[in-house]
Amino acid sequence: MNVKSKENVENSAVELIIEVGAQEFEAALDKVYKKQRGSIAVPGFRKGKAPRKIIEGMYGSGVFYEDAIEELYPSAYAEAVEQEKLDVVAYPKVEVLEVGKDGFTFKAVVTVRPEAKIGTYKGLSAEKEAVAVTDEDIENELKPYVERATRLVNVEREAKMGDTVLLDFEGFDNGVPFEGGKAENHALELGSHSFVPGFEEGVVGLKPGDEKDIDVTFPEDYHADLAGKPVVFKIKVHEVKEPQAPVVDDEFAKDVSEFDTLEEFKKDYLDRKEPMHFRKCRITDTETADGEFATLVKLTYTDHGIEKYFDGIGNGPIDAVQRGLEEALGIQIKVLDYTEHALASGSGAQAASYIHLVDQSTGKATYGVGISSNITRASIRGIFSAVNRLFY
Repeated sequence: MNVKSKENVENSAVELIIEVGAQEFEAALDKVYKKQRGSIAVPGFRKGKAPRKIIEGMYGSGVFYEDAIEELYPSAYAEAVEQEKLDVVAYPKVEVLEVGKDGFTFKAVVTVRPEAKIGTYKGLSAEKEAVAVTDEDIENELKPYVERATRLVNVEREAKMGDTVLLDFEGFDNGVPFEGGKAENHALELGSHSFVPGFEEGVVGLKPGDEKDIDVTFPEDYHADLAGKPVVFKIKVHEVKEPQAPVVDDEFAKDVSEFDTLEEFKKDYLDRKEPMHFRKCRITDTETADGEFATLVKLTYTDHGIEKYFDGIGNGPIDAVQRGLEEALGIQIKVLDYTEHALASGSGAQAASYIHLVDQSTGKATYGVGISSNITRASIRGIFSAVNRLFY
């Protein structure tokens, strides 16, 4: 292997031109030939017995080139990266420039960690802002746990927005049932806007056992058969259920955690931002050598008050953060389960993310929770919450 040239290109990338010589290439060609000869049919020879020169004469001298390049270029690229002391943060884009009996030359373009120029920072001072935790802050942190512990309870009254109604329905277009318009024992949350506009409003006020015809009009952008059409839904209500939130007390703490009192629960779950505390991150997509896409995360956090950084690459933000934390902390973790939901409606509503995480070296598992108006940030906060509980 020989690095023919190295050039810095835009966006913190480096372009390497790498040569692989005849001796290495010949060894790889022979290895590929021996691996594939058993599957190549050549007249006059039993399978696996045809000499390489005969096969190359029949199918062309480059018949084994592609597989030999695939065999060699990863190690050649890795050796070049080490030789040039590159701090790479993504998979390279690889292009073969030349290939022949004397070897091959390829180009690898890879993103590297940008060089930061540090200005004058010694002697600088900053005013530390006092952070006061309000009762509202505590309520917001408790809210996802309350949501998870909320139960639906049958009630004998008229349905209202926020209730969940169990009902049968069948839709008719000019008196004829239409496809996909019928269901039995369907659970519908009133106010979820998951049905045709006007349908949920038509259910409001009905009690268990009530029947009703609801007139609605499908939106103009609905699929062609029903777009803009007025239809009738015949419905029958079986049950009306209302959400019943738990009382937030010591018993609640026992139900949702391993603690006996609410104060212990608050201290461990809600006040635990240290020693590992997520600060910020940048998430981008990057292309791998085989044309697939991966997620690159550049994350800033504090460890016992000291600001640190790591990069992680994975098949999504959660996987990338998990891999980055494993490398940065020297741990082995795995996300067993992941759920998320909005805490309210609207574009600025906060989301809660629950992460079930296991320490693969000990088998110990725990949950973490994160809250943010951005669901990705909520997920990352949930991972940090779980890591704090597992390791600190």
